[in-house]
Amino acid sequence: MTMIKVFGIEHFSYLIVVFSSLSILMFILKKSIKTDKQIRIMFMILGIIDIISVMVNRVTLVYRHNNWFYIIPDSFCGLSGLMVGISLTFFKKDNYILHTFWLLGLVGVSITHIYPEFIEEGDSLFYPTTITSFWHHSVTLFNLISVFLFKYIHITYKKSLGQLGIIPMYLLGLFLVYVGNVKEAFFIAVPAIKGTFLYFHTMLPIYLTVYLLVLILIEYVRVKHNANELEFKKA
Repeated sequence: MTMIKVFGIEHFSYLIVVFSSLSILMFILKKSIKTDKQIRIMFMILGIIDIISVMVNRVTLVYRHNNWFYIIPDSFCGLSGLMVGISLTFFKKDNYILHTFWLLGLVGVSITHIYPEFIEEGDSLFYPTTITSFWHHSVTLFNLISVFLFKYIHITYKKSLGQLGIIPMYLLGLFLVYVGNVKEAFFIAVPAIKGTFLYFHTMLPIYLTVYLLVLILIEYVRVKHNANELEFKKA
């Protein structure tokens, strides 16, 4: 009988321990990392950790499902984590890959921490797919918060073109569903929540609307900030 449950003691214990530890680490890094070179090295290391975390999780899923197609990330969080890791490891700050996946990743991993649907796959938090899934979501969340705290990303209308990266994501999902027999890939063939309308094609306009609203809000705050600075200098 499965002992571990969503909102159960092991779920809450993981959140408390990991978020406390990562918060302390974030505080230490923010206090000690100052120069551009140090920031670049830090994000390269964090990116490598993200890539490794996602791929270790994929390996556990390959063995769980006995299907090598599971080595390819088939979820928004998995793909976001891998691509964020790649963007931080191999590309400079403010790159288009990071702009493609920052919001998708933040929304996905945040929701998954609150409601980890994978948590009941085993009888312990340390069941391989459970603990590796939890960990790679936490690493991605840590990295995405870090890119904003260290001003490693600058949200603009121009960089919003990065959202075109969702198109190849959909094509990858179709490949995994119809060729790789990964039926749950990107919620194309099955809904995110059983019995609902939350398929990829219905969630996409919702996501893009949220992205647009966030973009407008960021631009509004930026304009107000610049206007206040200009008035302060004149005074």
